[in-house]
Amino acid sequence: MGGVVEMQVVDGDAMAPLRVEQLFERYEGVMSRFLPDSELSCLNASAGAPFVATPVLFDAVAAALAWAERTNGIFDPTVIDLLEAHGYDRPFDAGPGPVREPPGRSDWRAIALDAATRTIRLPPGTRLDLGGIGKGFTVDRAIAMLGPDANAFVNASGDLRAAGHGPEGEGWRVGVAHPRSPDDDVAVLVVRDRAVATSGAVKRNWRVGAERYHHLIDVRAGGPARSDLLTVTVIADTAETADVLASVVFLLGSRDGLDLAQAHDADVIGIREDGRVVTTPALAAVAA
Repeated sequence: MGGVVEMQVVDGDAMAPLRVEQLFERYEGVMSRFLPDSELSCLNASAGAPFVATPVLFDAVAAALAWAERTNGIFDPTVIDLLEAHGYDRPFDAGPGPVREPPGRSDWRAIALDAATRTIRLPPGTRLDLGGIGKGFTVDRAIAMLGPDANAFVNASGDLRAAGHGPEGEGWRVGVAHPRSPDDDVAVLVVRDRAVATSGAVKRNWRVGAERYHHLIDVRAGGPARSDLLTVTVIADTAETADVLASVVFLLGSRDGLDLAQAHDADVIGIREDGRVVTTPALAAVAA
């Protein structure tokens, strides 16, 4: 999952942390593009032929394609070729890979799903990356596993979902840090039965020579996005929605991105390159 998973349970099952840990390990074994024997890697190796997927992988791919449709391809699960061409071809803590000319683009619209048989058919040469949705997808299922009365949160490296009324009965407090001053919060959210995700190019970036690269690829430009935003925090009903929209809002920029988030009943706190904090109207009074 590319980071630390944190959880807290109030008055819950003592075995819940172990069960959540096992769920994350299992889902990483399904969805990681960095594990050569993951189910996703097997799917990618089968391009051109039908692949019968487990329910987890089929649902994750179906969700990713649905978000590609909703965002008109701004969220694109076939972005893996561009990611690898710009050096993100290995886990981030291993350092960047070589930059090379990207191959021709794949078309997510040509991927065929058959829900009745859980079959996925990728066109020849097409591969998928679920990094833009996998953590949120998993967080949602971890919270669901804790049951409808759970009072808990699960946080996968900034993609979190909080259920119940929190340890003090008023909800779960979530700080939104300023990317240029991580010890300072621009806002403190109080959330209950909501999800929060943050995306940006501040942490996951690298240089090759004089060029700076990062992992948020704008498929329209064929390379790392040139956004007016440093970071984006999205508050939504599910961690999957917040996870996807945090990246999409960043890619679209502060004007079009906030409009798209509101169209999906989500709220945003964005910090622009010029230091200005921008929010959707519902959060205007929360941000500093």
